[in-house]
Amino acid sequence: MPTIRSAPSQPDANSRRSLVIGATGLVGSHIVAELLARGMAVRGLRRWDSDVSRLHGLGVELVVGDALDYHSLVDAMSGCSYVFYAAAPSTALAPRAVLSQSVKAIRAVIEASREVVVDRLVVTSSAATIARTSGASLASEEDIYLPGTSTDPFVEAKYQVEQECYRYAADGAQLVILNPTLCIGPGVDLRAYLQLGVASEAPINFVDVRDVAAAHVDALGAGQIARRYVLGGANARLGDLIGDWQALSEAQPKRRRLLRRWPARARGDEPRESYLVRCGQWYDTTRAERELGWRARAPMLDPSDQHPRPGE
Repeated sequence: MPTIRSAPSQPDANSRRSLVIGATGLVGSHIVAELLARGMAVRGLRRWDSDVSRLHGLGVELVVGDALDYHSLVDAMSGCSYVFYAAAPSTALAPRAVLSQSVKAIRAVIEASREVVVDRLVVTSSAATIARTSGASLASEEDIYLPGTSTDPFVEAKYQVEQECYRYAADGAQLVILNPTLCIGPGVDLRAYLQLGVASEAPINFVDVRDVAAAHVDALGAGQIARRYVLGGANARLGDLIGDWQALSEAQPKRRRLLRRWPARARGDEPRESYLVRCGQWYDTTRAERELGWRARAPMLDPSDQHPRPGE
């Protein structure tokens, strides 16, 4: 059985193409923009009914497929040297379906990567799989989540995806796992987190999604195989984050009009990242700083710009 080859230390922008699975999502669309900014050829995988508004104006090649469809994955990966897996199951799925689809999808992605023989696979996980620490201690990659300790199906699904990655890595798969904290950036609406009932004093770590995207590309050459990296930004308090975002949102009439046009999520319809807000945890990013050259900027809180742009 073929295995995924080792990636070169510096990706060749002129001759190597990347496939981004989940290209229409928040992280995936910014990975697309980052790759284009670095002069790399990019292909995005989208479902037939995906909203492609985040990719508006990027000029990326899009193909229709599904992370659960092995043959469409092989077709999409054809001619690609690198694969980024930034997809996630629908929030409308039942808990068991979230877990089942997540495991089936990562298996299909890795197996397709083997058949095509790509150089490296970068998997987007979540800081939710980093175990909570006691007191004021910072959580790091060494803090292992214990399965079953969360009632959130997306946490369990992310954990199981990582376990599948480790299993395949033991068989030679060249993959890296990235664990971003709460992603903030252009067009991100934080109103849904007001419904969670979390105290304003609760610890939170949030990070600019553009930095997260840059780290994904950096991981092609710098990331160590079968290793996970916490991508965190500011360790702060939830009330400060929400307050700053609301103040900025109300600062100008144009931004107020934009927010009025965006319907807030219905009560009970929680975003996937709710656990990152509820868990109340600060994070240590030393490993990513040391091995990926990670440096986090002050996150973008402006809700008026919904689309990533190459080089931003």
